[in-house]
Amino acid sequence: MRIIRLFVVGLVLVAVSCGGGDSVDVNGGDLDNGGGEGGGVLSTDFSVSDLPADFPDDLVVPDIIGGERVEIGGLESVTFETSMSYEDAVAFYTDALGDPTFVGGDADSRLGSWTNHGDWAVQVLGTNPVAVGVVRVPAEE
Repeated sequence: MRIIRLFVVGLVLVAVSCGGGDSVDVNGGDLDNGGGEGGGVLSTDFSVSDLPADFPDDLVVPDIIGGERVEIGGLESVTFETSMSYEDAVAFYTDALGDPTFVGGDADSRLGSWTNHGDWAVQVLGTNPVAVGVVRVPAEE
C-alpha cells in the first residue's frame, strides 16, 4: 500500500512541475505565478474551502499560493504550491507527522515523503515554488 501511495503522489507532483502559469488569488492575495521555469501551475481559484470536509487540518501547508483538488478512479489528491522553502515545508510535516518515510534527492530534485497518516500520504517536492502532494488511497477491502 505504501508503494501505491508514493506512486500516486509522485504522479501528481510530476504533473505540477510541468509548466503553466496564471494570476493567482489565494489567501486574499493576488500573485502572478508566471509559469514556466520556477513558476506555479496550479488552480488560480483554489481555496482551502475547496478541500474535502474530512481533509486533515494538519496536512494543510501554510503560505499556499496555489492548489488543485483531483478525484480519479476512487483516488483523491490535493496538491498545494507554497511560498515556504523546501526545508521549512519538510520541517512543517515532520512536526505534524513525525519522521518522514523518505527524504532525499539532489539540489534540483529534493523529495520528502510521509505514508503514515491513516489513509493519507504526503510528498514535498523541492521545486520552485515548492509543491506538496497529499493523496487519499482507499482502504483495501
